Amino acid sequence: MDPPTVHIEPPEVVLRQGDSVNLTCHISADPPATADWVLPKLSDWEIILEIKNISSILNLKDLTCRAENVAGLAEDIPPTILFLDQAIPQHSWCIPFSVDGNPIPSIQWLFNGTALIEGLYIHTLIMEYEHNSTILHGCLQLNRPTHVNNGNYTLVVRNPLGSASRSVQGRFMDNPFSFSPEEPIPALVCLSFPRDERGKDGVLPPEE
Repeated sequence: MDPPTVHIEPPEVVLRQGDSVNLTCHISADPPATADWVLPKLSDWEIILEIKNISSILNLKDLTCRAENVAGLAEDIPPTILFLDQAIPQHSWCIPFSVDGNPIPSIQWLFNGTALIEGLYIHTLIMEYEHNSTILHGCLQLNRPTHVNNGNYTLVVRNPLGSASRSVQGRFMDNPFSFSPEEPIPALVCLSFPRDERGKDGVLPPEE
């Protein structure tokens, strides 16, 4: 026994004011599920599947198909970032976030605009799943970050219905050097002269 799954066709549509559209919500459920449509508050015809004479009130609004049975609730919704905050020190450093979306969105990070390669020392950790909910809580975990990890971190979430992104600044340690790691490292150059037979250590004796 599993919660139902839903899929809207078409998943996304561009309309002009006055247009009409048919949206089909496909439901797979065992045991059978009840279903309805969740729309912005418009009038008494909120649950009608065929929307005629499109109003500007619906511009950039999400239409959610919801199905529920005794096993749980399911909604087909685009991804959203509910929360993203600055890094906090725990056992390791953590950039906390909360995201929503169904199907479950993929999670990707950018560091200063470039794709962040996750590994042993920097990786995404899902901390908590809300019961009967599509919300995920987690953090980007950084183990012993230094000044080279300071920068802009962008969270990008995607599913078949769309994508969302949000950025936060991460600062973990001041640069202990007076130069940037990307810049040439200054060095002290010592010059030596060949030893002269008439003097010591390359220094000529004074002329008489």
